[in-house]
Amino acid sequence: MTRIVINCIAAIVLTIIGTMAIGAHAQTKPVSALPEAPSLAEKVEILTKARTAIDVPLNEPRAIDLSLLNVPGIERTLTDGVTAKGYTRYVDVNSKKIGQVVLVGVEKNGRQEALNSTDFTAQFDMTKPQLDPAADVLVKGDRAQLRAALEKLAAAKQEEKKEEPAKATQQAAAPQSNSGQRQNDLAGNYQTPSAVSVAPAPEESVRVSSDGCPIRVDLAQLRAVQQNKSITSKGGTVQSETECSDSSKGFPLLRSYSVCSDQIDLDARKSQAQFKLYYVDEGGATKEVTDCTPDADKIFPIVEKYDSCTVSLDYVGKLATPRATLVYMDASNREVQVRGCEASEAKPAVQLVATTNGCSIRHDFANSKSFQQGTHHYTLEGVTYQAGACADNGTEYPQTKVYTDAGGAYICQPVIDQNASTVALQSRLRITVGSLSQFITDCTPDTSTLAVQSTTDGCTDPSLWQHDMAAARSYGQERFFFLDNGSRKYLGQCQNSQSVYVHKVQITGYQNHDGQLYSYAQTTVYIEPASGRFDIKVSEVLPGAVQLPYELQGTSTVPTGTSTYQGCDALRETNKVEQWKRSDNTIYNKVIGAGTPAGPVDVCVTTLIDNRRLTTGYYYQLFHTVGDSNQQDYWYQRMWVTGLIQKHQLKNTETGQIVGNTCSFDSGGWYSGNGGIMDSQVLNWHWTNIGPPGPPVQQMFLPPCPY
Repeated sequence: MTRIVINCIAAIVLTIIGTMAIGAHAQTKPVSALPEAPSLAEKVEILTKARTAIDVPLNEPRAIDLSLLNVPGIERTLTDGVTAKGYTRYVDVNSKKIGQVVLVGVEKNGRQEALNSTDFTAQFDMTKPQLDPAADVLVKGDRAQLRAALEKLAAAKQEEKKEEPAKATQQAAAPQSNSGQRQNDLAGNYQTPSAVSVAPAPEESVRVSSDGCPIRVDLAQLRAVQQNKSITSKGGTVQSETECSDSSKGFPLLRSYSVCSDQIDLDARKSQAQFKLYYVDEGGATKEVTDCTPDADKIFPIVEKYDSCTVSLDYVGKLATPRATLVYMDASNREVQVRGCEASEAKPAVQLVATTNGCSIRHDFANSKSFQQGTHHYTLEGVTYQAGACADNGTEYPQTKVYTDAGGAYICQPVIDQNASTVALQSRLRITVGSLSQFITDCTPDTSTLAVQSTTDGCTDPSLWQHDMAAARSYGQERFFFLDNGSRKYLGQCQNSQSVYVHKVQITGYQNHDGQLYSYAQTTVYIEPASGRFDIKVSEVLPGAVQLPYELQGTSTVPTGTSTYQGCDALRETNKVEQWKRSDNTIYNKVIGAGTPAGPVDVCVTTLIDNRRLTTGYYYQLFHTVGDSNQQDYWYQRMWVTGLIQKHQLKNTETGQIVGNTCSFDSGGWYSGNGGIMDSQVLNWHWTNIGPPGPPVQQMFLPPCPY
């Protein structure tokens, strides 16, 4: 959204107004009051046209003559031969040329009548800065005012015909202009005065203006002070100006932390907030007055944070090293990371110890061997952690089939077939771990001496089997029988067989630990016996599961959804984040501090809240010179502006704060005079000795919101 802030016009310099001047030696007219606000009048479209191609300047008005072709509701007898006097310029708006024309009077046969320029205006698009004589210019104007001026021209023409002899005599005595310009309508009636009339003494006035005065920043008082000056004028001419000095008006200096980054000192392990001083002027604009400055009251310690880092495991050096990031809490109580995971300075490395605790022995019956499994662990702050899953540690145990104990007694009761008068011995498999022996199977009949058979009948339910999760093995079951007169005689219950099923795994998801930047796989463990797949564990994190670290993809900034405000400017707060890819390929944005705010974004709206018609101060401007090259008379005309002043309110739409009020003329600030000379002044200067006087160019000013 683009906002055009209508700033208070501190100064409007009027351009030359095409009004009539009083003759060089005419009797001085008394100063009349400034014009009243015009009443509402009927506006019509006045058809005019340039007589020749006229180049139109940018911004600065240029005097022009236009043919007055047609005025709705006014007879042609009044408009024939009449020239419309005016000014033109163009302005550039969004790369488009907008032409503007104002009429300030009408002329016929050397006679002029003034028009109020604010009542006769035209505005139109232009492809090039030129008035084409083939193109019509439609001016919206006050028909009644124009009719009155045209009727005065017509009446003056009739009066001129009646007084022709006197006019000729007077013209012979009238001074001629050396500038080639026509004389005004009163110059034609020139008579040598019998006495010189003394003009009233010019009035002296003093006004206060901030135009051209800076705003002084007082850092000690935390205030931006508006300066102004006193301007003394006499008869509209500036006599003197004081130096700019402080006024009672000012704006408080405020602190903005969001536009500055914190100052980081890793060696000293501290962070210091920084701010800029700014103020919001009357028009709602933010003005920064200092660079980023450290705040002595906002110093934050930088500390280690451990929970976002994993422990570094060195299996060769047998060390477990704690790691930590460096962080601090900023002025907004947000955690800011200033360094990634590295070896901790506060927590030393600890020993990585090999252990068989929590691990089992893996049996390989086909090769008559068993294998010890083991892992590592470390202890931090009294808590023991396992480092990795169980795996063969290189220790092997041979398997031995045993029938009797050391004393020669059978370890299992022999199986006797009384019908066949046979006996079958039973045995068990044994391994020796250290100095201790342990059996790894149940009693198994020796089928070589007795017709004993094995079967899985009644033993095929995997839920009843032994599942060794540490060894990643499951053991099938069987039972034994012999036939007695064709019937099975079972020798016991189901027991572990030497059928081993290696565990299979399927990763079904991940358990993410964003704070520590790693994941655990969620695993389903299953076997596939003859009866079909059997799930032992479903979507669980297994003991000793390996930590799967996230992968750093880069850094970026993301909006927080909050804003800070400086007048009309909204700064959208952001967080600086590290983008980590999880094991499931999703992205985790880890906040590591405050990012650079986005903006500023203009969030104000301007609402018209009042209209008033006001008149500015006035000044005299050099209008015309007459006389020879040795002595010239200088004619001056009095200038002022009367216009509709619009007062606008500037409001922050997100906070509801009234930021300020602005005032401007409704036309945007380009004005001619409003018709008629209120006073004149005759000065005689010798060109060769002194040169022409420089006319005072007193600015016509609009104080900021004068009501």
